[in-house]
Amino acid sequence: LYVGRIELKKNLGVVLEALNTLPVEQRPKVVFIGKDGLGADQIKRQVTQLHLESSVKFTGYLAETEVQAWRKTATVMILPSRYEGFGLPLLEAWRAHTPIIASNIPALTEVGGDAVEYFQLDSAQDCARAIHKVISDQHFRTSLIQKGETRLKLFSLERMASQTYEVIRQCATIRP
Repeated sequence: LYVGRIELKKNLGVVLEALNTLPVEQRPKVVFIGKDGLGADQIKRQVTQLHLESSVKFTGYLAETEVQAWRKTATVMILPSRYEGFGLPLLEAWRAHTPIIASNIPALTEVGGDAVEYFQLDSAQDCARAIHKVISDQHFRTSLIQKGETRLKLFSLERMASQTYEVIRQCATIRP
């Protein structure tokens, strides 16, 4: 499962190339949820060029309740991004008890820690390796889910509020 805008900058082409390298009998179905953005037509053309129509589904925009239902039933969530500001999709996947495969960019590795199976950015071969590993190894998938549940606790609203208050308190006590 991928959730986000369907755009070239989201690096979705690497996922399609990865699928294409997997043997047909090991190829998972991938659902892309999100509005079309810049380059969506190119991404959809790539699906046709690689003959992946039976493995790929584009849903377009879905309401959050529908997205949550997809997250909860997904075998794995994939985030192939070249850039993320924070990595909120990781928290959303962990909340749904869904394991994650992600590109190894700093925002995702900082948030994800050891609770994500990473792949080298722009490497279809490494992405295919990660996909195969997570979907074929139930024990590994379960360990990612457990680690995600633990990591999710680090990002609670209460903790954020407490840390923000502490920074403000410290700033208020500093005199020029």
